[in-house]
Order: sequence, then structure tokens, then C-alpha cells
Amino acid sequence: MTIGDVLALQQKTRLLEYISPELMRSAVSVKSAFNSSSLQMSGVWPVYQIIRTIDVSEGRPMTEVDNDEARRVVIIGSTASRLLFADRDPIGSQITLNGLTYTVIGKVRKKAQTRVITGRTTNGYSFPTTR
Repeated sequence: MTIGDVLALQQKTRLLEYISPELMRSAVSVKSAFNSSSLQMSGVWPVYQIIRTIDVSEGRPMTEVDNDEARRVVIIGSTASRLLFADRDPIGSQITLNGLTYTVIGKVRKKAQTRVITGRTTNGYSFPTTR
């Protein structure tokens, strides 16, 4: 499925309340000022946070303004936060994803049970994906 397909679905169907592409990449080289790791990341639209019930425990969720202005922002999971920042507060920090700099705007609330969709857990959400 292409971005064009997602946009066509968004414009032409009345049966879908929300729609978002998800570009998943494994083995993304992620670096903070304190550590580095290879993590799985997903590029999504802001509405994805509603679709998947992604609750931000610290910082803030991504907004349409972030997406419209093509801001390089990221929300990270608790595992990624621990790997990259240990016990430090990640909000406002810079990280690089495959060499591109992003600002951490949020941290996903740790859930009691991780849902596994593709056989691996998602460690972070990279925003924005170009529309």
C-alpha cells in the first residue's frame, strides 16, 4: 500500500473513522548523548495515537501541527527511554535516528502487557511521515 492509497481511502470512504499509514523499520540506529542502540521505529500520522491507544505518560503526544510543519519529533517507549537515557528525563532531548536529529517530545506510558503485532514490540514512534 502506498501513501496515495491511504489518502484515497481517507478521502473516498465513509466507513473508516481514522486512518494512518505505518512505516515500520527495524534495526534503526538510535543515539542519545548517553547511549546508543538498534531499535524498531514506526513513522505514523498523529491519529495513530488514537487508533492504537498510545498514552503518553511524560511530555506530550504528537499533534497535527507537528506533522503539518514537518517537525522532527519522536515519542519513545519505556524500553527505548531506559536504553538511551537510563533514569534521566528524555523529554526535550535530542536523539538521532539513522543520523537524522529528532527531539523527544513524549514517552509512552508503560502498559501492563505489550501487544505484539509483527512478532516484535515497537520501541518508539518517529514523526512525521510525509503525507
